[in-house]
Amino acid sequence: MVQIEREKVVIEIEEPFPGDYIRELHNSLCELIHGYDSQNFTHENVQVLTNFMQELMPTTKELDTIYKKQKN
Repeated sequence: MVQIEREKVVIEIEEPFPGDYIRELHNSLCELIHGYDSQNFTHENVQVLTNFMQELMPTTKELDTIYKKQKN
């Protein structure tokens, strides 16, 4: 379950087994991504969600560094 609390994204995972944990995390991230474009989150939380998603995604510079290391 994804919630916004005190301007932070909170992903609550209640599954006790590793496979279930990964599936629950996947579902929560999907909810976050799809919720971003729907009515699931209020307008006030858009910046919080945007900041969270930016933290998850590597920058172009980071990707270039990884690619160069793999190429060598």
